Amino acid sequence: MSEKKSMQKVSLQVDLRYVVVALVVALAVCIFLWKPWQGADTARTIEAKGSATIKAEPDEYQFSPSYQEKGTDRAAIQKTLTDKINTIVAELKKLGVAENKIVVASTTYDNYWNDGSGEITSNSITITVDNKDLAQKIQDYLATTAPEGQVTPFPAFSESKRKELEAQAREKAVADAKKNAQAMAAQLDEDLGKVVTIVDDDQGGVWPMMMKGGAALDVSASSEESRTVASLPVTPGEQEIVYNVKVKYQIK
Repeated sequence: MSEKKSMQKVSLQVDLRYVVVALVVALAVCIFLWKPWQGADTARTIEAKGSATIKAEPDEYQFSPSYQEKGTDRAAIQKTLTDKINTIVAELKKLGVAENKIVVASTTYDNYWNDGSGEITSNSITITVDNKDLAQKIQDYLATTAPEGQVTPFPAFSESKRKELEAQAREKAVADAKKNAQAMAAQLDEDLGKVVTIVDDDQGGVWPMMMKGGAALDVSASSEESRTVASLPVTPGEQEIVYNVKVKYQIK
């Protein structure tokens, strides 16, 4: 009797092994068909591009005048130019420019043009202000200091203004992408589902626009001529913030 029970026990153990193997195989088949490692990408999707452009007047004005002295005595030309730069910086402060908005850079190098002077010392000043009236005063003053090239300010967005405009442009670009995706889904007789991914396209940026009536003030001529044209107005015009996105949606 005990031998019969022993055989039944062995048979039951063998049957359980088969059951376990069958369950493992069934589970493996289910996982293979489900493919959870592929995530949402297995769903049917539509990808659409969106773009937006926002125009705004810059809120910063940056000047970058430069000055040179030539000669054979390095110490002498450096002192001459240093005295001139110190005078210009002092006048800029009197006009209302904060000291931390003035950056001075200096360099002295050999003169390779063989015009009788052995060396050239050069100084550049970077001035950044956020007031248009002050920018006008700075331009008019710099025009009397005989700098190299032009003294017209370069208009730009401050960091806070740029971020604010980019946020607005991105919101509009995403809305544009959704509209384009909806149009594509309608053409396919499908319904748009949830957003899968949003990718910012870094081909956008800030694009300056040339405004009618704007002018650059070139003061390469004599200081007397510079004083004559110093009344040209500071005209920042507008710049564009361009933003592009790619948005992928599920199809229901």
